[in-house]
Amino acid sequence: MKGLASLIEALAGFAWPALIAFGFYYFRNSILQISKAISDQVRLGASVKYGQLELVGKKIDDFPLMDGNSIYDLEAADKEIYDRRDAIYKQSKNLLLVHRFKKTEKISASGDAYFDISVFIVPHKRHGKLNDVKHVEYYFGKNFGSAEFPIYGAKYVVKNSTDGFAIRTQAYGPSLCEARVVFHDGTSAILYRYLDFEGSGYRYQESSDK
Repeated sequence: MKGLASLIEALAGFAWPALIAFGFYYFRNSILQISKAISDQVRLGASVKYGQLELVGKKIDDFPLMDGNSIYDLEAADKEIYDRRDAIYKQSKNLLLVHRFKKTEKISASGDAYFDISVFIVPHKRHGKLNDVKHVEYYFGKNFGSAEFPIYGAKYVVKNSTDGFAIRTQAYGPSLCEARVVFHDGTSAILYRYLDFEGSGYRYQESSDK
């Protein structure tokens, strides 16, 4: 009887580790998905808290300023990068593409919130002139205007210079915007802007379109 009791006691001690191991094995896919979601949240700057445990993502305000901090390597700039920056300003006649956004109450079929997005041209300080622009051709990707133009989608031509040749749209995921700026002198420049929702709490979901 004493030997049987010892055996039962030994089996009881083994039961909990075995049960935990079985649980990890049985729910391994769910655990991996949850772990990946937590990892993505922290990587993107979000905080995750459960009870006394809190994982804090990196915040941009925590980054040290580039001046006077040894975390950044300081090297001499080269002529190529200097000339390219100057060429970008000259090609676009000192006009740059920017965007603003705000979250709406509208929800997509995938559960993502729509954002109201405005895209427009701004002069670089006092150097650029909007009067030089004849019109701006905006392209947001093949999904925009695909009903009328199913192959590549549509480009949207803005001839009204009000508010920097602004255009307004709605989307539930970040996307690249291309803008061909056509000038009165017959030249043109291609400007790019990644229409992100940084600071809104938006997080990419696998169900969202690329």
